[in-house]
Amino acid sequence: MHHHRQSVPAEIPYQYLGGDDRQLPGQAGRALAAVQMLRRLRALVRTWKPDLIHAGPVNTAGPLAVATGFRPLLLMPWGTDVLIVPNKSLPGRMIVRHTLRQAALITCDARVVRDRVVELAGYPAEKIVIFPWGIDLERFQPCESERQAARAEVGVAEGPVVLMNRSFKPIYGIEFFLRAIPRLLAKIPKVSVIIAGDGPLRASLVTLADELGVSSRTRFIGAVDNSRMPRLLHAADVYVSSSLSDGTSISLLEAMACGLPVVVSDLPANREWVETGRNGVLVSPGDSETLADAIERVLADPTLGRTMGQRNLEVARERANWNRNYEKLEEMFDTIGDRLHQGALSA
Repeated sequence: MHHHRQSVPAEIPYQYLGGDDRQLPGQAGRALAAVQMLRRLRALVRTWKPDLIHAGPVNTAGPLAVATGFRPLLLMPWGTDVLIVPNKSLPGRMIVRHTLRQAALITCDARVVRDRVVELAGYPAEKIVIFPWGIDLERFQPCESERQAARAEVGVAEGPVVLMNRSFKPIYGIEFFLRAIPRLLAKIPKVSVIIAGDGPLRASLVTLADELGVSSRTRFIGAVDNSRMPRLLHAADVYVSSSLSDGTSISLLEAMACGLPVVVSDLPANREWVETGRNGVLVSPGDSETLADAIERVLADPTLGRTMGQRNLEVARERANWNRNYEKLEEMFDTIGDRLHQGALSA
């Protein structure tokens, strides 16, 4: 629903359903967009006659898939859709719970998400398959020979580079990262901060950086296409995420695969990948002072940073290989196909 043509291989049929940023404002606009998307999706189901619908997130695409009446469904919670959305309102909780219960199988990328699905919907744990999507390890890997050119592209001549590349949305807590920068600069004056991304908070974040007096050392370079992300990571010395909630973060895995030490929020999903002192540092969400100290700790000891980065590279190669992990998704498709064939599911 929310992906655009450039992220889909040309040989795969693609249909944009609408509902991103082209709708009328307010609840009425969202309701109208949902009705339009459902109508288009039902028409597609009639035309394409799929064997399976694979849908996520559970609070947006999931209910649309359920409303088509088509079965079987493979649902894919993303993280926030089950960890945060159900806590905000009773209607939101009811929609997510009902949607989860319609799934033939569920796949998610972190234990914390699986546990929440079981708790929220009473869904059988044995019908939930956990695996991280993973990344393309041929594209995301260390490349010291590109480092100087990559740094020049983002305007950095000397000093360490701190990179953040999360979307400019409240859930990613970027303001807490910005509030950490003055303390970091006081300790390492030559540090450069690169913030790659875009979103509804862009104007307020740029203003905040100005108010904090860190604009001269902070570069907002806009959204970076995934094809250019490896090169950007090659320019960095440490990857940072101050997110307030996360499933398994693809951005984190990409940084790990490029051999970077990481400083990320102490969230259940991140604990599945990062151990403080070993391959990075976990910091309490919203704690800007501790975040600054953690980044300084990594940058001040290049040997520690290299050791952490090397361990991250090993972890990524072992657990975050998309080509290998994708086989698990294919196994889920086969499982649903076998059940359909045996008449255990209705399409």
